[in-house]
Amino acid sequence: MAQCIYFFSTCSSLGVGCYLYTDPKRTTTVGAGWVSDGTTSYQINSSGLIISASTCYPPYGTFLYSQCDVCDLVAIRADGYGGSYQAEVIQYNTDACCFYGGGGGGGGGLQ
Repeated sequence: MAQCIYFFSTCSSLGVGCYLYTDPKRTTTVGAGWVSDGTTSYQINSSGLIISASTCYPPYGTFLYSQCDVCDLVAIRADGYGGSYQAEVIQYNTDACCFYGGGGGGGGGLQ
């Protein structure tokens, strides 16, 4: 299980050029390596300085949402690079897609 480690900085917004510290008094810098706040990954040098930053994307295959493709309900999954792709069919010929705005089906009933 991953361990949460808190870090501190004098920067109001983290980015390249900010120092990271392991304590709120900012006396001990973070060791070299990578840290993340869940949205951005930061590469830290041996002085505790952020030397690069990159966006965190969900891993390949992570379920993002479902949507209708004509009358079928399909899964949309992450491609690992910030985009997505249409994956497997969750349910074929579902009423939610065919009759309630998803696809091209549905009739008006008797007149």
